[in-house]
Amino acid sequence: MRDCTLFAVEQTLTRFTAVLRRQADALAALLPDPDAALDSAVVLKDGGTCTVARIVVDERVLLLKRYNLKSLGHALNRCWRPTRAWHSWREAHRLQFLGIPTPAPLALVEERIGPLRRRAWLVSEFCSGPNLLSHLAADREPPAAEADAIVSLFAAMHRQRISHGDLKATNLLWDAGQVLLIDLDAVVQHRSPTTHARAWRRDRARLLRNWPTDCVLQRWLDARLPPA
Repeated sequence: MRDCTLFAVEQTLTRFTAVLRRQADALAALLPDPDAALDSAVVLKDGGTCTVARIVVDERVLLLKRYNLKSLGHALNRCWRPTRAWHSWREAHRLQFLGIPTPAPLALVEERIGPLRRRAWLVSEFCSGPNLLSHLAADREPPAAEADAIVSLFAAMHRQRISHGDLKATNLLWDAGQVLLIDLDAVVQHRSPTTHARAWRRDRARLLRNWPTDCVLQRWLDARLPPA
């Protein structure tokens, strides 16, 4: 969140921008007006709180996520807090530092009015791999490569006391021999083993609910995930 060797950061009364310094030139045309890229983008999700799109920058496919404000009340509720884009940007770099797979975060943009924050945008690498809900069959165990990647991911998260907060199978992508964690708005690294244990119980239960009760895949996961 500060200007340094790794990051180029600019802050004014109306705007905050952070970008990987090695990506600054490549993203220079995008960052002043991220919304302009949405005009020609493939929109993957257009909900009230966020818009997610696949964009192309100099023949490079990227993901652009805009965090919206639904109403005046929503804007007033959010304006004093770090945006979800800010949180996702920070946690994505934390995960990368810890060796936990997630699409590379490239840039963050926030609209501001002095200390008040408004809409925000997050730019990251685009992952074309399928999510685990569509990729894995409920009536069989995962293939060996996927099985190893799943066990490795959750062992690393548990070891680092990291909870996701919304562990749907659609937030886990299979790509290039890894399971990648996405949608990091609620990710937390817990200082306390007690708070982590509570959060992990919720994460674990949410993940298992993605598949029918007592199906082969659910039983396999239940036996191999870190215990609640």
